This record gives sequence, C-alpha cells and structure tokens, in this order.
Amino acid sequence: HEGAPAGQSTASAAPDIIRAFLQAYAAGDGHRYPNGKVSATTVSRQLAYGVAWLVMRAGRCPSIYATHVGTRGMVEGRSVSRAPVQYTVVWY
Repeated sequence: HEGAPAGQSTASAAPDIIRAFLQAYAAGDGHRYPNGKVSATTVSRQLAYGVAWLVMRAGRCPSIYATHVGTRGMVEGRSVSRAPVQYTVVWY
C-alpha cells in the first residue's frame, strides 16, 4: 500500500519475486561461492534479519553471524572509523 516501506513490499511478494530480489541483492552487495553458498555482510542488524527472513520465505535456511570488529580499521592503508559489529547472513 502507499507509504509502506520498500521492505514490506518485498516481504509480502510471491516467493519467485523474493528469490529474484535475493539474487540481485547478493550480486550487488554479497558474495556467491562456487559451492552455491551465498553471503552478505552489513552493519545493520535490522537489514541482516530482514534478509534472513526473506531467505526463509524463499525456501532456504539462513544463518546469521555477528562479528565484533572494533571501531577502528584499515582501508587502503588509512585508519577509518567503522561500526563495532558486522552481521553476515549466509544461505545455500
């Protein structure tokens, strides 16, 4: 309905639409391994659990891993600030 967040529209979609969304999400912001494993990492707990729920709606069984990484990291030799926890959603 009008005004609903995009996540609600996706969540109520048919399973084939959800599978297409997950395929596009993984292609843009995830990693697909040769053995069929798919993973996506985010600093948003809400996004991670939302993706996991969509994976279940698509008929797969997801796992969610929370990794505490600290608030400082290195990117191309520079010290950067980062979220202290990263969430990885994995499914086959």
